[in-house]
Amino acid sequence: MLAPTNRTALRVRTAAGLPASTNHKFLYKPNFDEGQGTIKFTKRKSEELEEFAAEAKVAIVDEASMVSEEQDEDLREACYKLGLTLVY
Repeated sequence: MLAPTNRTALRVRTAAGLPASTNHKFLYKPNFDEGQGTIKFTKRKSEELEEFAAEAKVAIVDEASMVSEEQDEDLREACYKLGLTLVY
């Protein structure tokens, strides 16, 4: 289950007992630049995405109206690479 916020993901995990993550955490990883004190998020590689979807067959996106166009494209690409059915 992919959710727009940590709070929603936590609720899914505790109430339904299903694995859940935020859309952002699933798709992107933080890269820290200690010299500038900034964080830049980059798309995860296929191998990194596989860690999230080890036994999954379907990716369910909760509250799809909160997904941006860019994030939607990234979700579709990631699910295609992993062979997951994407459900909104």
